[in-house]
Amino acid sequence: MPCSPQIPTKDAHLLNFHVAGIVCLTLLINGTLAGAFYKWIKPYPDTSPFKIRLFKKSLEVLQMEMAETQHALKVRRARGA
Repeated sequence: MPCSPQIPTKDAHLLNFHVAGIVCLTLLINGTLAGAFYKWIKPYPDTSPFKIRLFKKSLEVLQMEMAETQHALKVRRARGA
């Protein structure tokens, strides 16, 4: 992208360098500390009723998707046989 003629090329490159550095450091810090921070604050304790319901609902959805996939494979196998 061409820079503005009012901004010297050297300054534009320096600004680009600083912005890229800030972005890289932000991603590095957030990427390495986010998991540890999430574990530290424990938003959903292991015995939370919400967590248990969420797990059961996720398991139900997974089982339904697995049953649909198995049915589709049986139909496909029956057509090919």
